[in-house]
Amino acid sequence: MGKAVMDVYSARRAAEAVGELFRGLGKRRKYDKAIDGPEFLQRIADDIQLRTIVIESNPSLRSIVEELVSL
Repeated sequence: MGKAVMDVYSARRAAEAVGELFRGLGKRRKYDKAIDGPEFLQRIADDIQLRTIVIESNPSLRSIVEELVSL
């Protein structure tokens, strides 16, 4: 949903990284996980490219998806 950011999965600071990206988008308020998180998740759900990036960048999520697909 913008330029690629650091490996947030291994750094365990995804909310902070998204907040930095959010500020870079010129938003007038701070990133609010409760408000903006669902919007980002919906954007990911609606866009196959974003879904692919997210699944490929997160080994745990990829494992869950592969298990569900195999059922």
